Amino acid sequence: TPPPYAGLRTVCGRTMLREDAPASGAEELSSAADVHVSILGLLRPGATGGQIVGEAYRLARAAGFGFSETDELGSGIGLDIRQAPYLVPGDATALTSGMALAVRTRLKSVNLGTIHRADTVLVAEPGPDVLTARPSADSSPASYGGTTG
Repeated sequence: TPPPYAGLRTVCGRTMLREDAPASGAEELSSAADVHVSILGLLRPGATGGQIVGEAYRLARAAGFGFSETDELGSGIGLDIRQAPYLVPGDATALTSGMALAVRTRLKSVNLGTIHRADTVLVAEPGPDVLTARPSADSSPASYGGTTG
């Protein structure tokens, strides 16, 4: 069970490379991190799960990654590890300020397989607040208009 953060359960995940991985792998991970940060930036009041998944698919494809339009991109989190709202195709639930969500980006790479990144995010204005620590500068909060918890 993930540890609580200010009373919330949190989710954080990263795909990492082995030390002997080719440089192209690091470039691909960096590109995947950029896509993930762009997806996090979509979590704003008024956006729906269906809209977010559709735009996430477009962002992933534009960066050269595969992305399943049928997979769950994330869900609400707080009293339970997985609860409404759900970031799934067709979901019409509008996000509101104060909702906490676990966002699990799974990008498919020809070279690396599935690249996974996950964060717990608080929906807010002017941008989302990432509640999980970021281990590198490749995806700073300034890049999506939010803050870190």
